Amino acid sequence: MSNPDALINSYEDFSGLPEVPEEPEVPEEVEEQIKLAREDE
Repeated sequence: MSNPDALINSYEDFSGLPEVPEEPEVPEEVEEQIKLAREDE
């Protein structure tokens, strides 16, 4: 980056927005339950 200050300022501009959560990790047990539920349909 040729201008690190600009990068810092761009982060500050977005600081007022709510954070976007990352995709939640799905436990293997839950994935198995979902598969079973889909098979039952």
